[in-house]
Amino acid sequence: MYSELIENAKEIHDNADLAFVKKKIESMRNCFHRELRKAKRSLKTGSSADSVYEPTLWYFDLMHFTSDQEEARHRRSSIALPLSMVEDSSDDAIASHHQSTMYF
Repeated sequence: MYSELIENAKEIHDNADLAFVKKKIESMRNCFHRELRKAKRSLKTGSSADSVYEPTLWYFDLMHFTSDQEEARHRRSSIALPLSMVEDSSDDAIASHHQSTMYF
């Protein structure tokens, strides 16, 4: 599968290889999913039909088959924990800290 893509990519970029093709695919998928999230967010805001976000990627419709493959990002907490809790990093200690510092 990749061999055909590599050959096609070499027509545009002489040094194209497997890493180049994989990076391009990843970039296209990321751009597609970013546009898809924007479109979904604009629908959730209750915007009028005139203000719903319209994706501008020329390949948006071609990539739509990947829309169910979006993975959740692994995020790092930006909450600073006290040193005593870092030393005792049990789930119970961290959970109780988060509960005691929640603001509504």
